[in-house]
Amino acid sequence: GGYSAAHSLSVHEVSADTGYVPDWCEAFGGVISYASLSPDGNSVIVATFLGELWWIDLETSAATELAKIPTDIPFVVTAMGHDGRLMAGATNDGEIFVCDPTQGRTTRLSSNRKRPILHLQFSRDSQRLLSASTDGSVAAWDTINGTFLGEYPGHENLPVGASFLPDGNRILSTTANSAFQIWEVSDRNVQWRGAPATYGNFGTVTMDVTASGNLAAWGSRPARRIVVWDLENQQKRFEIENPSVVLDLRFSPDGTLLAVAGRENVVRLYDTQTGAEVGVVTVGRPSDSEGRI
Repeated sequence: GGYSAAHSLSVHEVSADTGYVPDWCEAFGGVISYASLSPDGNSVIVATFLGELWWIDLETSAATELAKIPTDIPFVVTAMGHDGRLMAGATNDGEIFVCDPTQGRTTRLSSNRKRPILHLQFSRDSQRLLSASTDGSVAAWDTINGTFLGEYPGHENLPVGASFLPDGNRILSTTANSAFQIWEVSDRNVQWRGAPATYGNFGTVTMDVTASGNLAAWGSRPARRIVVWDLENQQKRFEIENPSVVLDLRFSPDGTLLAVAGRENVVRLYDTQTGAEVGVVTVGRPSDSEGRI
């Protein structure tokens, strides 16, 4: 995605290093702002700068509109539940829409603080949702009844991401200056805080956590480095020097691979045990400054 992307979205088969731009992308006119793939790889939730939220079946190209809001309020981030049933999209003014297309249900979550949301993440059971906003706060929501569960303030810098750890009792959040914290959900106290590396303000641009919750990875744009952290032992496992600036990264569902997008025409795959590069997925065009995976 991104404002200046040559194409809005492409889909790739990692094992075969093949990819394509879906035909339905043309219907959006190049205005896709964000997209999230389902765990089984069969569908995707697509957000647009025109205030639209869509669910696309990648096998049939069937499209279902989940939400439509005024075009001057764009959707800026999406998330997919771990079971692929629930999905969510957030807007530039702090609104969150939680959707269950199989039930034809869309729930609008609102708070009194109108600020852009940068990151969304479901809990493992999809019953809660985290949002990280530009004011440094992390908020939690109940996806069953749409209630606001509270905020986890304390970050003094722009949050990059937040994620429930698998036990559901803790939250990991990180900021652009590479600081991270693990919160206790029940009392909102900080259990542990640290920094995987020091790359200055806005040095860290992306974060992800394995499904098992034992590893976290941070990516630095200016330093072109990736830090993989052992959360169980609270220590750095290794650093990876990426050939280009790091724009986004994601662990594979089984946690054995880390996919990294930079400002080049490939997505690089790294072994999470050794940090060695084990493959590349050719995108076929240089990614823009907002390239994501």
